[in-house]
Amino acid sequence: AAWEAERRRLRKVYQDALGPFPASQVEIIRRGTVARPGVVMHKILFSGPAGNWVPANVYLPRGAKGRVPAIVAACGHSAVGRMGYGSLIGVLVRNGYAVIGFDLIGMGERHIPHHGVAAYATSTEHDIVGDKMLLAGGTLGWFMVQETMAAVSVLQMFPEIDPGRIGITGSSGGGWPCSRWRKWPAR
Repeated sequence: AAWEAERRRLRKVYQDALGPFPASQVEIIRRGTVARPGVVMHKILFSGPAGNWVPANVYLPRGAKGRVPAIVAACGHSAVGRMGYGSLIGVLVRNGYAVIGFDLIGMGERHIPHHGVAAYATSTEHDIVGDKMLLAGGTLGWFMVQETMAAVSVLQMFPEIDPGRIGITGSSGGGWPCSRWRKWPAR
């Protein structure tokens, strides 16, 4: 009981530090489907905070019986973003998991372009964006948590996925949302 009270207190401190979490009404734009042996990949955009659209792929195991568990694959600091997680995603799908891979700000398809090319390392891009967000009264952490929560909502929209069995994995920059998973508001 004492730990539950402390956990509630810490969650409130964490949420107060990040800022308010508005009610999330996530939209999806479907950009195509690719079927391969053992997997169906849905290419999508989903709505994130402040009118941003997040590029993502949802991978479903082909031929699964019943609803499957799912994993949010939060990509780390990488110029190729979610595409660098193909091996991990393949292992998860072959073992019966659905997976959403998406690009956090500054990674993959979401680099800050300079004369049409990605001119900065992903961690530098986080500094550039994060500094401006602080001046506007926000934080990059809040933005990243909102997008990751929206990814969970996307998974919950697929009828093939069991909404009660969703987990997360990630490394480097993708490890940051993983370490905060249990502190987020329920989705």
